[in-house]
Amino acid sequence: ALIQRADVTFVVSPHEQALLAELAPQARVEVLSNIHEVHGGNRPHAPRRDLVFIGGHGHPPNSDAMQWLAREIVPALRQAMPDIQLHVLGEVPDARQRELVTPGLRFHGRVAELAPWLGACLASLAPLRFGAGVKGKINMAMSHGVPVIATTLAIEGMQLTDELDVLVAD
Repeated sequence: ALIQRADVTFVVSPHEQALLAELAPQARVEVLSNIHEVHGGNRPHAPRRDLVFIGGHGHPPNSDAMQWLAREIVPALRQAMPDIQLHVLGEVPDARQRELVTPGLRFHGRVAELAPWLGACLASLAPLRFGAGVKGKINMAMSHGVPVIATTLAIEGMQLTDELDVLVAD
């Protein structure tokens, strides 16, 4: 109803624009995508190590992703690479951290700057199983020249191609 009454509605992807065109065909819906400064990858591959996940626990898709990371993804990664660490950058309550204790999973809370983390990691993970819209965690990692490993749903509406722009792993 609000979209129908608004002069214009802005969404962050053509995917959402198409969805709203079906639901509210009379509405004016324009794309205004997320904008990130391009930092580029200024550090060579050799000194990089470990992985990052960007996102706070308060957002349900992130909470679900952390559960999946702790229970399945990190243990599988450590079978192949025993020393790999996944650094979670975002607020996670202490009680939830205790529930998710897994070798190789490290919680750092909200960090003042993402650049040092993104400049030192091998890749950023975005294992989202639900949610919508353009994902800031993916845009941010890519703006720093960091490879992204994401689910199909995480890249929805972002015009990214598996094995060209990102690695899609469901």
